[in-house]
Amino acid sequence: MRVVRCEDLPLGAEKGVDDFIVAHGQPAFDALYNTAVALELWEIKLFTLLTYPPAIALNQRFLGQLLVPEGEKLIILKAPKGTGKTEWLATEVAKAHDQERRVLIITHRIQLGEALCNRFGVNYVTEVRTNETGTLLGYGVCVDSLHQESQARFNPNEWSNDVIIIDECDQVFWHLLNSGTEVQKRRVSVLKNLKQLVQNVLGSSQGKIYLSSADVSDTDVKYVLSLAGEYRVNPFVIVNNYRHVAGNCYNYSGSNPKNLIAALDKAIAKGGHHLLCCSAQKAKSKWGTQALEERFRRKYPHLRILRIDSESVADPSHAAFGCIAHLNEILTQYDLVIASPSLETGVSIDIRGHFDGVWGIFQGVQPVNSVRQMLARVRETVDRHIWVREWGMSVVGNGSTSIGGLLRNTLLHRLTLRYCRRRTMMTTAMLTRIFSQSHCRLGASVVL
Repeated sequence: MRVVRCEDLPLGAEKGVDDFIVAHGQPAFDALYNTAVALELWEIKLFTLLTYPPAIALNQRFLGQLLVPEGEKLIILKAPKGTGKTEWLATEVAKAHDQERRVLIITHRIQLGEALCNRFGVNYVTEVRTNETGTLLGYGVCVDSLHQESQARFNPNEWSNDVIIIDECDQVFWHLLNSGTEVQKRRVSVLKNLKQLVQNVLGSSQGKIYLSSADVSDTDVKYVLSLAGEYRVNPFVIVNNYRHVAGNCYNYSGSNPKNLIAALDKAIAKGGHHLLCCSAQKAKSKWGTQALEERFRRKYPHLRILRIDSESVADPSHAAFGCIAHLNEILTQYDLVIASPSLETGVSIDIRGHFDGVWGIFQGVQPVNSVRQMLARVRETVDRHIWVREWGMSVVGNGSTSIGGLLRNTLLHRLTLRYCRRRTMMTTAMLTRIFSQSHCRLGASVVL
């Protein structure tokens, strides 16, 4: 069986393999050839690229002051983690307020939304009824709440000449379309309201939408453009190509993270301070924040441990209560910090010389970008240690990693439902034949 592998030639004057070999030599091509990946992985990579031409292209540690022309309506900001995206967005929020325009901050995590609102000087949705400014300056909200029955009582028609910021937009859209949380019950309403919101803002004279993420791609931009309908806009793209100096990364194998925990035990015995990131929280999860906190407290009674998850940060009696807004001051008091995805995005741990390592246990319930975001909260160059479950605990569609595989599964599923509704008894072979014929009429090859 032949396996198709793909690799991209570096940008240059060369038009093909022959030109590349002539220009750089056979050894250079052999090295490139050895990095080729399977066709399915290469196709997936295409959906992570941002190919819209940048209006502003940078290669610097921090974004600094960037000037966006006033007439631009859809601004795309792609920059590595820790390069000042939030700081720059804060200046854009200040400009909007100076022009008496409100700001709506949309996120996929409550902790992220609260942290951003604190930085922007805007109330989070839970504060609008107790703070004197209310919604005067706008507010922050989780995408789950973009419906009339939520605490936000969200009405898209209340927004037009305003500023919309969708931070970590790739994760917001993934959460909106795939999450099994509260948004699942109201997904249709939320999707309709988001579409109306986009059209109201882009169709107004002064409204602006900001999409910000280290991983924003063509997929995210095209999704927003598809929501815009008749309101055609050209994205104003800002890209920072800066690359951080990375530390060592250690990957632990095994069906569970016991090898990683053993290595962490050895590191703790030597002293130092560590951040342990977990994808689970509940006590029933052996590798969740609560169970691991109990385990380390029993084994190391002297160790100063802080658990950060959705329960601890909301408990007034817990040491982690309200810590997200003051992490850099609080974390220096602890030897081991155990965090759930509450610490996934929206915070920057800028402490220098404190943490000796970042450790991650990921059980296949987070998107890959969420895992990378969580590991990157500590900005200092320290070693990363990770264990990732070989297979995720949920899948999209039939779990295929190719677009063709997902489409085949979807079409076959629809055919099955159609004929079941007609109460027609059909064998799998008959369905497969009909499906193959319909696909071949579209000019596609079918493998079942």
